[in-house]
Amino acid sequence: MGTQMTIPFTVMETGAVSTETDIDVQTSHRIRALVGTEPGQRAMRADMGIPLSRLLFGVDENLVDAELRQRVTTQMAAYEPGTEVTSITPVTNQTNDGIASLEIDFAPTLQASPVRRVSDAAVIKTGGTVVEVPANG
Repeated sequence: MGTQMTIPFTVMETGAVSTETDIDVQTSHRIRALVGTEPGQRAMRADMGIPLSRLLFGVDENLVDAELRQRVTTQMAAYEPGTEVTSITPVTNQTNDGIASLEIDFAPTLQASPVRRVSDAAVIKTGGTVVEVPANG
């Protein structure tokens, strides 16, 4: 079972970085980060994200619903290819109060091999240079 840093990045009281080992929680964190990112917000991945601020408060619910589904499906295919979106439900019944949300149900399409352990590590050097260190066992 893999371990990943929690999203959002969190430092605990002990100074340790908060991590997560449950694959469903990891995937949920990554989907939440993907959906919560506006296009252009990430300099190195300018195409990543969904314009929720524009779409969730759109005028025509049917058009907004269709565009949200299409954008989430496209973004998930690009940034979470090992995850299948099973349903997308915009919740817009409180838009007059400035509240809207997006419920996404998902299922993993890729599973780790139980017989072969493969691990990839990345080392971040001073100055921000990232070096990938593949380790096969």
